[in-house]
Amino acid sequence: SNRLETKLEEDADTIGQENTSNESVITDTLESESFDGFDTSEELDEFEEEENAKSRLLIVEDNPDMLEFIGRTLEDSYEVYKTSDGVLGLEAALKIVPDLIISDVMMPNMDGIEFCEKIKSNEITSHIPLILLTAKGSMEHRIEGLQVGADSYIPKPFDIRHLEVRIQKLLLQRETLKRKFTSGEIKLDSQKVGINKTEKDFLEKMEAVIEENLSNSEFGVEDLGNDMGYSRMQLYRKLKTIRGLSANEFIREYRIKKAAVYLKETDMKIYEILYEVGISNHSYFTKCFKQYFNMSPRKYIEEHRGKKNEV
Repeated sequence: SNRLETKLEEDADTIGQENTSNESVITDTLESESFDGFDTSEELDEFEEEENAKSRLLIVEDNPDMLEFIGRTLEDSYEVYKTSDGVLGLEAALKIVPDLIISDVMMPNMDGIEFCEKIKSNEITSHIPLILLTAKGSMEHRIEGLQVGADSYIPKPFDIRHLEVRIQKLLLQRETLKRKFTSGEIKLDSQKVGINKTEKDFLEKMEAVIEENLSNSEFGVEDLGNDMGYSRMQLYRKLKTIRGLSANEFIREYRIKKAAVYLKETDMKIYEILYEVGISNHSYFTKCFKQYFNMSPRKYIEEHRGKKNEV
């Protein structure tokens, strides 16, 4: 059985209970964090138990036999969640924020087209790759699915190996996008990276919230989540999918890169810059800065504004 396998088609509340359980454990972990502008305990991070976990798949299918067949086929390679219609599927997607969704088109309560449209128009789930399955092989249905944002379309009956390959390809595309972000670049180039407008807006919204609280060294993951309107799990999983970073790592990266801007473009002393970017631990700042820019802050100053200012 899967580590967190749920039977959503039998009990729609299971996900909610599981989510609550997970978050209580995570809350206990986070209470021990020390925010000196970011967590200084390096190994400690929210949801760290997920780092080596299987990718999470959500299957939305009203045919019990098909639901069981797909789930049983994929459960050895992925962490599988199952629901029987679009309404339950949407609820599950918002709570677990899976890595990929497989949905039938013809379903009661909410069909796959409407479900896909809601997934892709909600900021929390808009990044999730979605494969539509349908018994109708008509071009009209295919176009309709793609118009609402489906990433792939497989007509029934299908070879299960076809579905497995499409899942692998879509998840690989996500991994490739994450690798295009380079830590040494101060400003995000969304065209170069290849993210879509919704994801670009999400990252810029996060940056704006951090910028607004930049000098506050106590500002952390919980504050960011509250300001963004996300639970810790939602924020973690969406950001991890897009950037490959946790929220804590994202805050750290933003502070470091902002410090680099000050080092490059102003005559401020290092201690003044640390105050501006909300970092209170000088030695840890130097260590993190070297990780991002492969040089010390002093060397960075020498290369970008000369040696005229002693710090």
